[in-house]
Amino acid sequence: DPTTLDGGALRTAGEWAAAKAPEVGRWFLGQLGRVASWFGVVAGMALIPIYAFYFLLEKSSIERRWTDYLPVADSRFKDELVWLLTNINDALIVFFRGQVLVAVCDGVMYTIGFLIIGLPYALLLGLMATVLTIVPFLGAIVTCAAALLISLVQFGDWQHPFLVLVVFMVVQGVEGWVVQPKIIGDRVGLHPVTIIVALLVGTTLMGGLLGGLLAIPATAVLRALMFRYVWRITPGHGDGGRLPA
Repeated sequence: DPTTLDGGALRTAGEWAAAKAPEVGRWFLGQLGRVASWFGVVAGMALIPIYAFYFLLEKSSIERRWTDYLPVADSRFKDELVWLLTNINDALIVFFRGQVLVAVCDGVMYTIGFLIIGLPYALLLGLMATVLTIVPFLGAIVTCAAALLISLVQFGDWQHPFLVLVVFMVVQGVEGWVVQPKIIGDRVGLHPVTIIVALLVGTTLMGGLLGGLLAIPATAVLRALMFRYVWRITPGHGDGGRLPA
């Protein structure tokens, strides 16, 4: 009977649609969530220049009045909190600016050294070292490994890998004993020996890359706190508000 067949087909189609409807709904909601998340990312990226423009426009006002927005009533505690946040901010700024200068010096030294030994892609390796050395130790490890690989593939002897290691040791020696203590030590206000000990303790206790990155600014903040609350060097008592170097 055609009517019976049509009714059976309709029931089968309805049962199939009812079974598939939840799956289709979940798929549709998943795709909608992905589209919404990508839209949020794109919208956020598009708003970055607008945020930057208004922050730069109000930079002077923010610098003058940022303490007014702290959720703390005017008191001695607020003064101490402002002093602490200002010193932490200054320590972080000077450290990361100094680290960028160290990375640039490393990149230049690597480029010159690799050019002297005739290694291909010397400029590219120097640029890579400049970018990666912003994180302590990462740039040195990756640059040395890449240079060794290139020298082995390009020359196939032991002399050029040995020369790469010589360049690496020279650059690391100059960075560790001259560039980094001089640039970061002077800018953060720490003695070169303190810089070396801080890096050793940071990489040992807090873990390799993260510890090396945070060791110096953490030491600078600790030094400021010690002078403020332990050794009682109070700003305004003959030092112009500056901590001793």
